[in-house]
Amino acid sequence: MVENQRPQIGILKALGYSKGSILWHYTSYGVIVGVLGSIFGLLTGPNILGRILIYQLKLTLTTYSLKINYGHFMFVLFLILICTGGVSYFACRQLLSDTPSVLLRDKPPKSGQRIFLEYIPSVWQKLKFSRKLIARNIVKNKGRLIMSTIGVMGCTGMIISALTVRSTLSGIGDYTYGTTFTFDQKIILDTTKTNYRYIKNLELDGITQQMEESAIQVIFPDGSQKMEPVSITTIESPLIHLQNIDGTPVSLPENGVLLTRKLCKERGLNKGDTIRIKLTGKGYVTVPVTEIAYVASGQGIYMTDKYWESLGETFKPTALLVKWKNQPDRKLLDSDIVADLATKESMQDSLSSSLGVVNFAVMFLIVIGASLAFVVLYNTGILNFVERVRDLATFRVLGFHHTEIRYLVLIENYFSVLLGMLSGIPVGRFMSWIIASSIDERLDLLGNISLRDVLIAGAMTIFFSCIVNRIIAQKMKEIDIFEALKSVE
Repeated sequence: MVENQRPQIGILKALGYSKGSILWHYTSYGVIVGVLGSIFGLLTGPNILGRILIYQLKLTLTTYSLKINYGHFMFVLFLILICTGGVSYFACRQLLSDTPSVLLRDKPPKSGQRIFLEYIPSVWQKLKFSRKLIARNIVKNKGRLIMSTIGVMGCTGMIISALTVRSTLSGIGDYTYGTTFTFDQKIILDTTKTNYRYIKNLELDGITQQMEESAIQVIFPDGSQKMEPVSITTIESPLIHLQNIDGTPVSLPENGVLLTRKLCKERGLNKGDTIRIKLTGKGYVTVPVTEIAYVASGQGIYMTDKYWESLGETFKPTALLVKWKNQPDRKLLDSDIVADLATKESMQDSLSSSLGVVNFAVMFLIVIGASLAFVVLYNTGILNFVERVRDLATFRVLGFHHTEIRYLVLIENYFSVLLGMLSGIPVGRFMSWIIASSIDERLDLLGNISLRDVLIAGAMTIFFSCIVNRIIAQKMKEIDIFEALKSVE
């Protein structure tokens, strides 16, 4: 936009306006856009997106308030003003270095230069004239190519990362309650009315596994202390199947504890390290980290009942996992030793419900990424068209057909889209890893991109590029040859 104001800037300089006043005049365009956009975002973000997020959480709150962190807002506003006002300032300052007489003329075209393909005669001589022209123009306008490639790269990366996190989230429930835990029902026991031996002597028609779930104070090697969930169960584990990240089964250690992968990653722990745990009514005891397993949902510490008892504690089951062979035992379920009951399906639904707000945020990222892709492609495409209107009109006068002229411009746009898509794959992988590792401390998301997500992101980017190219092609038909070639001197 500032480049299109060359004649006006030249006139203002000729009339005696100072460089400072001209510079502020055009910089203020970017500043006003940044301020208005930030204020609009401040008003709509909490009141629209914030309320939608609260609705997605399905919280039944009698009263709640959305509070704005104005410190964060000022930081975001500062970044936006750098992007909008800073670019305006930089573009105008470059123009102000020229004299009024130079500014009142059209911007002179860049001088041509030999490109690397010309040094390979066997390749260069076989290229058609139109392809030679495209190659020269791409090298001639390296700045625009880099800008459009980076824009498409960021948008494609954002879409890939959002799709990857969404795919990972959709599979957590099936993995947790289909691979790691294979019980039908989880019976919460009333510990005041039952004991270990009583439960062990129950003759139930199915596979059972007892476990004690609680929290324990842990001191990590770095000196930090935190309450961590602990699960204590029998060494025979028919209904809990712990695995490595590659799917290799992991057994509970007989002399030591097993920690989940994410907990170890956050605390910088490896196999062979030690932690200190606080015993009931006693001091701390040092235990070795013997095994590490991948658990998608629910991080913490696992150990056997025998090892727990070897530390001087008593194994008191708080839950009974059951996989029924036939029908559930109503006598047990209706007895007073059962404090609560949860089925695998209800726990899976609860997990999916708790991830609803995360899924909404991911879908919002996909929409934002797609919108940015369209805006970036449109702006770079229009910029390429506007800067070459005079060249395109010259081609028309020389007898080039409209289809040939459109090919010269649109192929350059597709080239930048292709480069941006390819470079967006590692960016999407990195972004998905960042989002997956910080989305929830209870979840261990891998963030591994799949071919399907890459293809979907690529298809969305190509779809928007086709729309933009159609718009540009229509504008090319409307070029006024005489107006475009008319000299301003």
